Amino acid sequence: MSSKSGFFNLNASDSHIRLPYRILHIQPVDTMYAQVQDCFYKDTLQNTGRAIVQFQVRSLEEAHQQLNKNSYDAIIVDIATCSASSPMNCLETLLTAARAVPVIVLASMNQEQLGIKAVERGVSDFIIKETIEPNSLTRTIRYAVERSLRILTELQLNEARVEMEAAQAIQRKLLAHRDWNFPGADVTRCCLPNRHVAGDFCDFLRVDDRRFVGVVVDVSGHGLEAGFIAAQLSVLIRGLVELETKIEKLTLAAERYMTSHAEDQEFATFFIFEYDSVTQQLSYISAGQSSLFIRANGHYEVISGDYPPLGIVSVESYVATECQIASGDMLVMLSDGVYEAMNAARECLGLEAISDFLVANNHQ
Repeated sequence: MSSKSGFFNLNASDSHIRLPYRILHIQPVDTMYAQVQDCFYKDTLQNTGRAIVQFQVRSLEEAHQQLNKNSYDAIIVDIATCSASSPMNCLETLLTAARAVPVIVLASMNQEQLGIKAVERGVSDFIIKETIEPNSLTRTIRYAVERSLRILTELQLNEARVEMEAAQAIQRKLLAHRDWNFPGADVTRCCLPNRHVAGDFCDFLRVDDRRFVGVVVDVSGHGLEAGFIAAQLSVLIRGLVELETKIEKLTLAAERYMTSHAEDQEFATFFIFEYDSVTQQLSYISAGQSSLFIRANGHYEVISGDYPPLGIVSVESYVATECQIASGDMLVMLSDGVYEAMNAARECLGLEAISDFLVANNHQ
């Protein structure tokens, strides 16, 4: 493959270092390539702007090879490299290969209509070769690149907005209010996403007339992916509770789901309990999820977790911890967004400060 490059610094007066524009120039005529180079050089003496690195290839086939291997900020193509019988088809193929990279067409004076058609088909601009001069050429390149970046940014923002709306819809479904009326306990829940949509959810599910299950899950990350994993875990947990599955097997099923479906470095902290209002016995399993026992006598206990978060390592089996609950005792299930929140001094609240507050206000 025959190719060469030329570099001209169009930003000598700028104290900030910025990467140069990389231009792929599809040009079989060396004198035309040299003329474009000369325009860049002359513009250096007149204007400021981003530096330009220009790479020459002589055919569309060579251009496709370069586009598969390297990245460019813009493409200049001489329409003479296109098939005379179907120049628009050649340009459309180039646009497809270029993806979001702007394409600028060089056309002769008698090819002006082809240049106009090319713009209608999606190229950024066209320049008449006989009228090329430094200011117009470099200005056209800069405008094309900046316009392309602006369009790409707008598309990315729109995609992020759509994803955020979908994630918020998932979270609203997960956190939909239900009438929790369980024997022997008062239950309440609060979830306030901090700027981002998160993969957190908390739920309470009736097993029978005397037992109910509570669970809090915090999936790593934010946005649609974390929300989708949380939704799948929610469906799994609700289904297994309806089948009166023991929380040991339920936790194992959730762990198997995370191990087999989550991507690398994705995990979920998990706390689940089952309460029997007749025996006042509470059984719980904590997998990387801290919770608090606030006793009626003012003592409290931090539950740090006997098992790693779901999805970190494979666990063969889970064993629940059992304890007795007295009238006035309180179980508080928290995600890390609560105890890692900052106070006015920019310090994490921490579990101890939250425990002290809850002890002081337990009977209010």
